[in-house]
Amino acid sequence: MDDRETKIIEDYVTKMLEVQKVQFEKPLSLIELKEIAYSIGMTESEWNASQKMMAQHLKTGQGHLQNRNWQDALTELKSAVAINPYHEEGLYGLAVANHELYKQSGNIKYRDEAKSAADRTLKNEMSHLDSASIALLQEIRNTEEGHKKKKQGFLMMLSIGAAIFIGIVMIVIFSASASVGSRAKSIEQQLVKVEQNWGQVENVYQRRESLIPQIINIAKAASKYDQTKLDELQKMRQNLNPANRDEYRQKQDDITKMLIDLMSNMEGNAQTLRDIQVQVEGSENRIRVEWKKYNDALAEYNNAIVNYNDAIKSFPASMMGYKAKEKLKIEIKK
Repeated sequence: MDDRETKIIEDYVTKMLEVQKVQFEKPLSLIELKEIAYSIGMTESEWNASQKMMAQHLKTGQGHLQNRNWQDALTELKSAVAINPYHEEGLYGLAVANHELYKQSGNIKYRDEAKSAADRTLKNEMSHLDSASIALLQEIRNTEEGHKKKKQGFLMMLSIGAAIFIGIVMIVIFSASASVGSRAKSIEQQLVKVEQNWGQVENVYQRRESLIPQIINIAKAASKYDQTKLDELQKMRQNLNPANRDEYRQKQDDITKMLIDLMSNMEGNAQTLRDIQVQVEGSENRIRVEWKKYNDALAEYNNAIVNYNDAIKSFPASMMGYKAKEKLKIEIKK
């Protein structure tokens, strides 16, 4: 088959798909299909070649059906029906292949395709496969009922299994409830302490934050100041997100470095500069102290989890949402 024949057959198949969308209920005769083929420029020899190709796909597909190669049969029969969408044997073969795949997989896509192909076989003017198509539609319904019962049985077994599992879990929980409760309470207390110390970390950063506008004003009063650095500092302050504690720590470290850089180059009244420097140093010292308290609280919290897990191996702390937390390092330069 040359390139033109291949192209014209592809165009014909595309045209058939369009025709089926507007004329699905009433099958077309072979003569009507031929007229459509001629309307798109197909020659007599090209028409014959398309029918020969259809017959070859049909024969191959039927061979696969006999050998129970359902997926291969489906591929070949789809190609045959693409050329002649109303060929009774092709449609019936499609229905059989889709039904067998539905039986194997339970995929409703195959069920729907099987029903559609069987229905279209019945609407065909030829009637020698009508009885087989009616019987096949009943088989499809029986298969559908079988899948429903299988699914119901599976759900019932799943429910029974879930009930047994829950019962076992409840027994385990009940038998260890006293110990679990006591140790879980200890973890919760340590977690509360962690969050309290985190609140103090945020407070000391807020105290330093209140000094930054004054530092910026002093910096701007100098004969020479770097506006780019001031803009960068403002951007750093706006992008702080305490919810992400590690990122928050890193950005606060960057602000610390920026403040040290700004203060090392400031000009103005010596007493004013000294006063602001003392306040900033005091804030940085306090930040260091609160970070240490926070990390100490984290260590106690993590130890409580370890102690819990060592004592109650059957019900780890992670099942209650308690997970070890990583200490955060802070870099403070004077």
